[in-house]
Amino acid sequence: MAADLRDQLARACQALAQRGWGTSTSGNASVRIGQDIYLTATGMPLAEVTRRNLAHTKLDGRTVGSTRPTKEALVHLAIYANCPEAAAVLHVHPAHAVAASALLGRRAARYVPPMTPQFVMRAGRVSLVPYFPPGDLALAAAIRKCPADRAILLQNHGALAFAASPSQALGILEELEENCKVWLLSGGRGFLTASQERLLLGRSM
Repeated sequence: MAADLRDQLARACQALAQRGWGTSTSGNASVRIGQDIYLTATGMPLAEVTRRNLAHTKLDGRTVGSTRPTKEALVHLAIYANCPEAAAVLHVHPAHAVAASALLGRRAARYVPPMTPQFVMRAGRVSLVPYFPPGDLALAAAIRKCPADRAILLQNHGALAFAASPSQALGILEELEENCKVWLLSGGRGFLTASQERLLLGRSM
């Protein structure tokens, strides 16, 4: 089972690379198996991730072995601390999500405007975290305080999705990126009302 979850993570990383959401060596991902966290290694392109080259830490952040984890390991650990049901975290930089995060950040928005029912049912209510440099301790601290269902948008940075499996987290990212694309195309107008969103939040895809 553990090896299978790590294989699923490797396949999800390759799918993210094919979408162009993790250019160069950007983007990182992890899975949790009990008290063990397996993460992409620092400087590892998503397209090259395999089960064998993952870094290994414990849930308390202690590194196991000699492979260095991504510098954003603390972000992953913060999400696992907040969401005990999460077993996978994906962090990438889709173009529409990043563009939307920059504009929403300038407006001091707290949440991503919901444009489609699919987005709300798959991603829930997505919080926007203000800008912090990648790897900054303050970013992990902000995420620990963040009320989030299944995804978070980071201002001028990228998107995070977390779920029970890498494939579920990938689906959440797809809906988030599509929602941000529609929001940008609409000129920031036409999103669902608060009452429409509330009716959808209890449902799932």
